[in-house]
Amino acid sequence: MSASETDSTPLAVHVKARSQENPSYPQRLLIPDSSVFWSTPIEPVYNPPHFTHKVVLANDCTIKPGGWADPPDPKTISEEEWSVRKKQSHEGEMQFNGENGSPMNPRGRTGLSGRGLLGKWGPNFAADPIVTRFKPVAEVGEGKKLLQMVAIRRSDTGAWAIPGGMVDPGETVSQTVQREFSEEAGNLADDPLKAEAFRRHSEQLFQNGRVVYEGYVDDPRNTDNAWMETSAMHFHCSEELGRMLPLHAGDDAAAVAWIDVSDEDERFRNLYASHKDMVLAAAKYLIE
Repeated sequence: MSASETDSTPLAVHVKARSQENPSYPQRLLIPDSSVFWSTPIEPVYNPPHFTHKVVLANDCTIKPGGWADPPDPKTISEEEWSVRKKQSHEGEMQFNGENGSPMNPRGRTGLSGRGLLGKWGPNFAADPIVTRFKPVAEVGEGKKLLQMVAIRRSDTGAWAIPGGMVDPGETVSQTVQREFSEEAGNLADDPLKAEAFRRHSEQLFQNGRVVYEGYVDDPRNTDNAWMETSAMHFHCSEELGRMLPLHAGDDAAAVAWIDVSDEDERFRNLYASHKDMVLAAAKYLIE
């Protein structure tokens, strides 16, 4: 399923991309729903604050070996590189600001220009593994089914989220999905036996997966000129595998847990960015 705009499907107004959920971001210009899309003029002039985090500037790939961020001036990015990003994007034709050459967020204004905490001008590509199981019968009772998902608690905002991450250069989405899941939910470096068991279980899990969403993510890190896009893949555990899969927080995760796919679970109800919509899309395939 793609998020790109069609003539019959209007784009959703992003909400979290205009929020103050990320504590590292300055105050955004307040943009009402009616003024989000670029086609709607703002009087007298739209002049949002500009913000690119110092950690992004410090990782400029043109000055730092191994740097993961673009240079400060988007005009220095080659046409070849822009061509690659345009082909990878699921958001249709990319628009650019005629004055400074910066790409324009396909979902409209966010109240903040620059790149924020995102390294790339334009789309920043991620992969999100949605790993589910049915809650053990011993916990819900005979004849009942309650879907659960693996979620991490992010260390930056404190919100619970799918354990995904950025697609590294040269990686396929499938490779990123497995790598990120292992990094975020399988940190067992101090226990070699459990680490080996996790590797075996995760390899079995990731043999088959279904893409349930590709496109824009309503992420609180987004700006007018840099935004998140993802490929979300669904992997469902058998009862045995779901019971055996050990979960230990690692890398950027403060905690990891099986959480109920239900609004009765506050962690799921307030899931990070637009992750909740992706999980619900995955859940439909199990219901059908």
